Amino acid sequence: KYREILGKSWEVVIGASYFSIPIILSYLLLWMLLGIFVLLNAIPFIGDFFGVILSFGPFLLNLGSLLLCVLNVAMLFFVTPIIALKGLNRIQVTQILANRLKRDVFSNLLLSFMATLPLILLFGLLLLAAFMTGSICYSCENPLHNVLQWFFIMIPFTALLSPAVVFFFNFAAEAHVLLQRRQEVK
Repeated sequence: KYREILGKSWEVVIGASYFSIPIILSYLLLWMLLGIFVLLNAIPFIGDFFGVILSFGPFLLNLGSLLLCVLNVAMLFFVTPIIALKGLNRIQVTQILANRLKRDVFSNLLLSFMATLPLILLFGLLLLAAFMTGSICYSCENPLHNVLQWFFIMIPFTALLSPAVVFFFNFAAEAHVLLQRRQEVK
């Protein structure tokens, strides 16, 4: 039954979320720093000067945000199967992950790319369709209409994206098992 499954796995779910908390806090810190640059740019008379001179700051903050997103996807690919199959022992998870990445970096990167490729392609296609649909709405002058339109666009967006997400996690688990077996054979 679903209630029993959730009851037994609740501790693992909460424990696994602790791995992503530093990334989420770092992302929030980057957004706060980006807000400081936006405020500097809004200062009358000298804000444009600060915006031009300090333009490297928002660039680096946005780059850091994108790198955090890539790190989070990599963590989902590498850490999630270890937690699901081995448990929540942080030392054991760290050792398994270090051994896995140390022995065969190329295979790990290739498998992670193969897992994210359908997700990226489908996400790009759905994003293109969403923006094309958003450009059609000329009568969406009211912000409420615009928000509601995007809300209803995101319902099929997420439904169509879910098979790629399921493939990503299943591929991550299978890649972990495959690399563990190959490591045991050696």
